[in-house]
Amino acid sequence: MTHVSRLICLSALACLAAASAQAQQDYFSRDKYEAVADRAQPDYDPVAKRAGSFLLRPEAELGVMSVSNAFASSQDEVSDVIVRLGAKVRADSDWSRNRVSLFASSYRNEYLDNQGTSNSSSLIGAEGRIDATGKAWIAPRASYGWLSESRQDYVASFGTKKPIELERLDTGVDAHYQTGRIRAVAGIGLLQEDYKDAELLGSSTKVDQDFRDRTYTRLRGRLDYGVTPNVAVFGQAVAYQADYDDEVVIDGVARNRDSDGYILSAGVDFETQALLRGQVGVGLFNDRQKDAFFADKDGLSVDGRVTWFASQLTNVTVSAGRRTVDLGLRESASAVQTSFGLELDHELRRNILLRLSGRLLNEDYDDIDRQDEVSEFGFLTLYKLNRHMHLDGFVRHVSRDVSGTAAATGRTYDNTIIGVSLRLYP
Repeated sequence: MTHVSRLICLSALACLAAASAQAQQDYFSRDKYEAVADRAQPDYDPVAKRAGSFLLRPEAELGVMSVSNAFASSQDEVSDVIVRLGAKVRADSDWSRNRVSLFASSYRNEYLDNQGTSNSSSLIGAEGRIDATGKAWIAPRASYGWLSESRQDYVASFGTKKPIELERLDTGVDAHYQTGRIRAVAGIGLLQEDYKDAELLGSSTKVDQDFRDRTYTRLRGRLDYGVTPNVAVFGQAVAYQADYDDEVVIDGVARNRDSDGYILSAGVDFETQALLRGQVGVGLFNDRQKDAFFADKDGLSVDGRVTWFASQLTNVTVSAGRRTVDLGLRESASAVQTSFGLELDHELRRNILLRLSGRLLNEDYDDIDRQDEVSEFGFLTLYKLNRHMHLDGFVRHVSRDVSGTAAATGRTYDNTIIGVSLRLYP
């Protein structure tokens, strides 16, 4: 009887230990493999400076680049040399509970031949974490920026002296809860954008951008369930509303660009023994326009990114996305954007990192007969000279092909950018 009692007690203790281990198991940890770009190199990585209970990470940049098509134009291409100057700083608290981070940056792109197209971008912001309990916390954020759009990415910069400038205020807060196999997030975000008019290239005529000014509100909810410590499934719902300050006049008629919509998706978040880590979500989007002049849009939604850790020295990342976006075109309220990306990171030496990248982008407009095909390919090398200096060298080629009867409103171009930059860490 004594022997049997001992067996029962031992079995009970074993069950309790197993249950306790399962309760303490983190079903959402994804740190089995270390990405090449994230690997710490103590002999070469910058060292944070302490300022009271904060860690400061300052950085300055001096760069020079050559562009083959400074105005992203299909005719009369103009090359130029750009000097890039800037700095940024980040301050992170190291408190045992709660957290706050402050950041600021400012950069200037100075064109040596076409000085009228020189532009700047500045950003300040803060983000934090307020621990309510060991399982729940709140993450607020806010940022304000005076920014310049890239001529490569936005259709509205075509034919202007300078890239389109804008003021952007981005605020939001997320509530997090995690326990055992369950993780939940609910959040709200508010984005306000104020675009500035620009002058046409070669004249003082103003290009109106007020029709793009908007307030964009976004609600998000997501629930994850950890099937195993390596795999979790999730469901997510996003609802949004875009309110534009001004109407846009098309063919003499004022049109309202306001819209609302939602995205419903489900997917998987994983880190498998097959050296794969990633997250893939698939669902449906529905975008409804307030003015019947503009077309409603619905279809397949995709958001995925998967990294293959081929070896300790090489990572391959594949990404894909499909969504509806406002690209700033007066004649069309939005377009369906489909993207595919590929990155290959390789650690040539501890202090020399290489990256090959490629991206294909399709932008399909329903309101007009227009379709844009964008391809981008690049090569980057990062040479960490020491803890205080890193040297970047890069080559990037961008091509945009515009087709359709409404193609006259856009542009087809090629642009090659070659540059080098020195990053200083005081």
